[in-house]
Amino acid sequence: MLKRIPLNLITRNPDQPRQHFDQRALEELANSIHENGLQQPITVRPIERDGEGHEYQVIMGERRFRAHKLLEADGELFDILCHVRRMDDRDMHINAILENLQRAEVSPLEEAIAYQRMLDEFDFTPETLATKLGISQAWRITYRTKLLGLTDDNRDLLSRGVVSHTQAYHMAGLSPNGQQTFLKLCMAGLASTDKAAAEAADAIVTKEAQAEMPMVAQIPKRASLKSLDERIDKLGTAMQPLFKDGPFKAPKSIDPDEAQRCIEKLKLLRRNIAQIESELTRSATVSAAA
Repeated sequence: MLKRIPLNLITRNPDQPRQHFDQRALEELANSIHENGLQQPITVRPIERDGEGHEYQVIMGERRFRAHKLLEADGELFDILCHVRRMDDRDMHINAILENLQRAEVSPLEEAIAYQRMLDEFDFTPETLATKLGISQAWRITYRTKLLGLTDDNRDLLSRGVVSHTQAYHMAGLSPNGQQTFLKLCMAGLASTDKAAAEAADAIVTKEAQAEMPMVAQIPKRASLKSLDERIDKLGTAMQPLFKDGPFKAPKSIDPDEAQRCIEKLKLLRRNIAQIESELTRSATVSAAA
């Protein structure tokens, strides 16, 4: 049923998966609605009248509802066009999740909290919830909910982009002390790949397990990189003459075939250097965590 409902009869969904709304974006939406009208009605459900006189609850369209509340505060609009649908808590939460999955602004943690609520309160499994939501891989559910193992401080770092989703995923399975050790590796520029992060997390778990044992295993002797260090120095020395007068500049007229051979060799050299760098970063991460 489609009807206009006074704003003072509608309340938001307190369990709305998306909890953070950009105020400037809301103001821009409110201005657009004021000038052009509401392009898509919100969806609400009837509820038992609460202590504040609310008779409906928002299911889908939280941003549009909030924008109307801004217009209401300015004396511009006092009602909103709504689709009214009857549904229980279970279906309401599913619809709220489905709407927010289509929006890039929903954070991984907000998504995780919504999933966990469905798992805890409505007897879904990751597989059945994924099917209900139309998600093809159930691992997305477990991947997201694992993030809830982060400490509050580390959740904040994830929200601010200080640590990546990959780093946060591996960090979340660690103890609070282990998470701090892992965070130091991230801040040092280590644990930057999925493989390095996984191995670092495993090393931290192993180290904490050894600390609880009567006999702690000795840390293996660390191999010397002197030979590699010398080879890198030689490579740098060999390249220096090309830059003695500043950035390298190719002659104006060159043999295209010779140029292509040099380019291919440089591509191979770049791939080899990148592989060495990646492996050194991975090993340094594990060694620092051990």
